[in-house]
Amino acid sequence: MHPKRIREIEGCRFAFAQGGKAGTRLVYLSPSVKLLVHENVVEARWQPSMPFCYEQAPLLINMEGETDFPKLKENIRNTQGPAWTSKFGSRYRSSRMPLIQSVAHEIIQRFDRMYSNANGSLAQTYEKALPFLPRKVDDNRRETYQLLLTKAES
Repeated sequence: MHPKRIREIEGCRFAFAQGGKAGTRLVYLSPSVKLLVHENVVEARWQPSMPFCYEQAPLLINMEGETDFPKLKENIRNTQGPAWTSKFGSRYRSSRMPLIQSVAHEIIQRFDRMYSNANGSLAQTYEKALPFLPRKVDDNRRETYQLLLTKAES
């Protein structure tokens, strides 16, 4: 997002969708974000908590159109794409536009309810939120974060 428009996301919640064989799942919905302006970048921060494990995360949409969010499905129905997952990706990939109110409300309500009842469904590590392990896992995420902050200030 262009730095001049970054304030548009102050207080918003970020949704983290993860694709995989079991469809596109909502592994995390952040609390409201606060912005921290560095010299060269703007950092979005929120109170950290763990995401869902991929397999237990709420289903945004799968290839057949099954979903835990009917209003979301209706919102992407007329989007170009050969499958429901590609329609979702086409509509929302890297989007900064807010969802329409009814869809946003549905997602927030259902995610928050499922998250509060998650019990053993939350990932204990970042990798558990993925449908498969990445080629390279950053085992030093805190060090990487500190390195990136140092670069942002120089």
